[in-house]
Amino acid sequence: MHLAVQSGLQPRFPNAKICITSDLVLSLAATGEIPSVVVIAGTGSAVLGRTEPAELARAGGFGPLIGDPGSAYDIGRKATAVILQKNLNRERFPLGAKVLESLQCKFDELFDQARARPGDVFPKIFRVVAKEAESGDAAARALLTAGAQDLRDQAREVIEKLKLREADFFLAKTGGVFDGSPFLNCQFDSLMREIAPKARIGLLPRSVAEAAAQLAREALMNPLVLEES
Repeated sequence: MHLAVQSGLQPRFPNAKICITSDLVLSLAATGEIPSVVVIAGTGSAVLGRTEPAELARAGGFGPLIGDPGSAYDIGRKATAVILQKNLNRERFPLGAKVLESLQCKFDELFDQARARPGDVFPKIFRVVAKEAESGDAAARALLTAGAQDLRDQAREVIEKLKLREADFFLAKTGGVFDGSPFLNCQFDSLMREIAPKARIGLLPRSVAEAAAQLAREALMNPLVLEES
């Protein structure tokens, strides 16, 4: 894919040095440190890490059809399944009522909307789940805890491949799931401290745009450009 894009651009910019990369690599570069691991949890999810000399490891990032565990899409999808099942069982379910109120729809309409526009509906439902978790809703907290565990599992794959369990490294978080759910944020941090007790956990300190500019400068000076493995 990268080669196809590059071959299409090169004739139009014959004097330019073209570097094709991804938002995953840019997010990792935005940590500003080596070694480092970045956990991305927005509409999708992925984890990418690096050590010297530029060894990379990745987990996830396969898209919603294959699975983006711990993402807003995935958490919203699982919440929708629970809501619909509770309705079939004729069980009272406060979280479901909050979701229907937020989306201004009925149960049958929720089913239709979720099937027709999952990429739009599921992230919206995640936001309701995150809000209700802060109010103490047990079902919402269970869904977010499971999401934090899914993100933990992906991060563990990368940390173990890079042999960082006992290392002092920066574990960066970015994306709407972390921004939108203090409860999941706290759960994730606690889970990661069990796996990598010396890791410094925090939000991504730089924007992806800043990282892109930095990589562009490095690409001009160094022919070895950081790429995904």
